[in-house]
Amino acid sequence: MLTLPKDYAYDSFWHLHHALFWGDDDLVYAHTAYFDDSGKKQAAMLVVGGYVSSVRRWEYDFNPAWRLMLARHQLQEFKRHSFGNPPAEDRVLADFAQIINDYTLHAFSCGIVMADWERANAIYPMTEMHLYPYAICARTCVKLVRDWCRENDYRRDEVEYLFDDGSEDADQFGKLLKMDRDPEVKAIVPVPAPSHRVLPIQSADYIAWEIHRQMANDPNAGMPSESVMRLLRMPEKGTITIHRFANLEETCIAAEIPTRATLQG
Repeated sequence: MLTLPKDYAYDSFWHLHHALFWGDDDLVYAHTAYFDDSGKKQAAMLVVGGYVSSVRRWEYDFNPAWRLMLARHQLQEFKRHSFGNPPAEDRVLADFAQIINDYTLHAFSCGIVMADWERANAIYPMTEMHLYPYAICARTCVKLVRDWCRENDYRRDEVEYLFDDGSEDADQFGKLLKMDRDPEVKAIVPVPAPSHRVLPIQSADYIAWEIHRQMANDPNAGMPSESVMRLLRMPEKGTITIHRFANLEETCIAAEIPTRATLQG
């Protein structure tokens, strides 16, 4: 019989995880990365951000602590956009940031300047190749996680990737992965997860929102803002990437994607 810890409410992902993989010693995935996005195609910026940690740390440390913090502040769900900036609310945000710092291993984020993407899409068939803004940022986050695994001697094939299930153009991300030249990346199946049920997605919402706000206010900022830095434990615990036109064009050239003019003959 499956017994939940006393301070757990029903968690559908936790239950599914244990129903599929039985005991802790039989876990298929050693680490899990959770991501959410902030911004839309109609906005000036789009950001995908999130965290990686061990399966055990997410389940037995992060989830109970986050759930207790939600109860302490009488919240059903953490959504960064629902907070303002008065001192009282900033203290609440700091409480959630501390949980993130205590129980995650590394932060990853990728942003894209929409005007640069539109410029690149006018020259190269980005949309036809599933290179939508969200798909590009999400794929970059996967690369950043895999780079981090290699640098820290973790197995790259033992990471599961969960993304918020309400993200715009999420279907294009899956199609982009299927086209990847790396067979390991091609085999990745991103799992859609509802933020109100899967708590680590709420931490991803937090960092994606903060980075999006900074990029929107000052896209040329050389250093993360104070509110972003407390989510990254800088400099060693966070990686931020921003795609501009030069990066997008380099991606198209490396992938041998012809220009629209070439295709039209």
